[in-house]
Amino acid sequence: MNLTNTKALFKKYPKLFIKNNLRFGFECDDGWYDLINGLAHCIQSYIDQNKRLNINQPVVSQIKEKYGGLRFYTNGIDNELIRGMIWFAESYSYQTCELCGQKGTPNETGWIKTLCKECKGDKK
Repeated sequence: MNLTNTKALFKKYPKLFIKNNLRFGFECDDGWYDLINGLAHCIQSYIDQNKRLNINQPVVSQIKEKYGGLRFYTNGIDNELIRGMIWFAESYSYQTCELCGQKGTPNETGWIKTLCKECKGDKK
C-alpha cells in the first residue's frame, strides 16, 4: 500500500495500528484501502461505543495478501463480533480487485491475485 494511504490509516486508527507492532506495513495493494479502512472503522467504533463490555483493544500485527485474499491478523481479540467483521472483510476481498478496488476475481495464473478484468489486462 502506498505511503499516503498507510499514513492515513495510522492516523485514523492509532489504537489499532501501532507502527512498531505492524513491522512490515500493509503488504497489499491500494485497491483494498477502502476494505481495510471500513473494517478498522467498524472494529474501533464498536469498541469505543461499547466500553461497558470491557472488550480488549485489538492491535493489528500483520495485514497482507495471501492466495488472492486479505489476511488481517491481530493480537488480543476476545470478541466473536469482531472476529466476524474480520472474516467478512477477508471473504469480501476475494471479490475486490487488489489494485483498483473494483469488482474482481482471483487470478490463478502463477501468483494468485484478485483482479478486475481491466487490471488483468483482459480486453473481453
